[in-house]
Amino acid sequence: MNDIKTIIKSNEILRLFINKSHPLHIKDIMQELNIPQSTVYRIIKTHISQGIIESLGDGLYKPGWVIQALYEPVYPRYSKLTKLTRPLLEEAVNQLGETIILTTLRGNHVLVLDTVESNRNLRFSFNKNEVFLPYYGASSKVLIAFAEENYRNDLINLSEENNHEKLKQDLENIKKDGYAISYSEVDVGAIGIGVPIMIKKNLIGGLSVAAPEFRIDDKKKKEIISYLKDMANEISFLMQND
Repeated sequence: MNDIKTIIKSNEILRLFINKSHPLHIKDIMQELNIPQSTVYRIIKTHISQGIIESLGDGLYKPGWVIQALYEPVYPRYSKLTKLTRPLLEEAVNQLGETIILTTLRGNHVLVLDTVESNRNLRFSFNKNEVFLPYYGASSKVLIAFAEENYRNDLINLSEENNHEKLKQDLENIKKDGYAISYSEVDVGAIGIGVPIMIKKNLIGGLSVAAPEFRIDDKKKKEIISYLKDMANEISFLMQND
């Protein structure tokens, strides 16, 4: 199929989602548009990688975060989370002395919702609305580990990492432990410690501390993990009762 025909078929699939206004099964797309299965899968996979379509598992798909963002340009769904979390982030930096970030998954990327920097001379910095790949660092891996299973599997399959089994094992260990720790995966000499923010069994975001590794001994590591877990529980409570 040449490029023009592929673009046309791709647009037809997107219009079908708009017209139907509900999740579609891969078979529905094939029947409605009379497109071969291999072509549909190829187009769908590309759209998933770009955040245009999202997999619900069992062959079901819905519009992804890119489509939603067109209608929610300032991310209103996260306004309550960021509003409630901001004073807690500031207090966390005062208590822990290191940079802290609030993140969430958007499509196949991690989005920084908010961040408060340490006031130390040597520190790590992030920008609000910064995006990065979800496969490296504690702040990213903790989100994938606690994401819905089908979503997690899609992200793993989209990874360009050769060893998917190792990534799966890492994520299983993170989920079992309840937190993630990374060393120099994004920045040389950095340690990242991250925990999920859950409402019941649903992931809504993550909290992470980023610091120079030499400043974080085992005692400090345990302190950060405990603090972040308590903070995540408090945020979850506030989100449900505010």
